Amino acid sequence: MSESNDDNKNGVRAPVILEQLSKIQFGEHNILVYDSLNIFREVYSGYAKNRLILNNEIVIILTYLETVKSVEYYLKETGIDAEKYAREGSLVIVDSVKQFFGSKVDFLQYLKIVDRNAKAMGKGGISVIADMGAFDLLGKVEELLKYETSIPPVSSEIKYSSLLCSYHARSFARLPQDARDTILDQHHHKFRAESAGS
Repeated sequence: MSESNDDNKNGVRAPVILEQLSKIQFGEHNILVYDSLNIFREVYSGYAKNRLILNNEIVIILTYLETVKSVEYYLKETGIDAEKYAREGSLVIVDSVKQFFGSKVDFLQYLKIVDRNAKAMGKGGISVIADMGAFDLLGKVEELLKYETSIPPVSSEIKYSSLLCSYHARSFARLPQDARDTILDQHHHKFRAESAGS
């Protein structure tokens, strides 16, 4: 997999990915495939920090492999005052299993509402980091495809939001090839993050 402008088939390390992610535009639906939880922590922490502090955005993190408390801990390790941003409504961390399967509120509808209100709140926009592993855990390939195909690679419906759907490489590889192809086709930019030892 490669980032669409870079054709980097072997993946890249966190600092390079963070530089590439800084160029994500609102309305984009992007994908990140990562090979370890440690590299994912580096990426989501750095990305969230840039979006919260530099861009004055709302950041929504849908976590799967970690608890909400664990994500808060790693954000703090990068210098983000998670409690402060959560109180302000600028940082929302939610368990993705609960969000995708345990909530009566459709996530995309929720995102559209927050998207409309972001500018009124004085925010630059919204960045979503969604760990899609919950679908794999529950064997919900059809639901995953329905979700992913409901959002085009670039959408005018979420004009102040950007989405980064994140998959652990093993989880992504377990999907049938046609499902992987469909998912990749639904994303504007494709990123792969690898640990230093990969």
